[in-house]
Amino acid sequence: MVTKREHELDHDAAEHHRKAAHHFTVAAHEHLKAAEADEHDDHVGAAHHAHLAYGHQIEGIRHAEIAAVEEEHADPEDEDHGHPEDHVADH
Repeated sequence: MVTKREHELDHDAAEHHRKAAHHFTVAAHEHLKAAEADEHDDHVGAAHHAHLAYGHQIEGIRHAEIAAVEEEHADPEDEDHGHPEDHVADH
């Protein structure tokens, strides 16, 4: 049974996962704009979009870290954070 506090942590973690995903999506979009600017020799535009991408990437990492910490607090007994078969293999 999930306690009220565990439910709150899960809800908070979910929100931070969503925020992380949003920032990573925007970062990817800005990187594509930077690449396009580079292809057109637009150094100012490329630098501008790269800077925006970097900022969103940092925010995405921040939210991902917060979500991970909240996940750890939800189940402090889970030292390896799940079963190995639940993890996605590196390709």
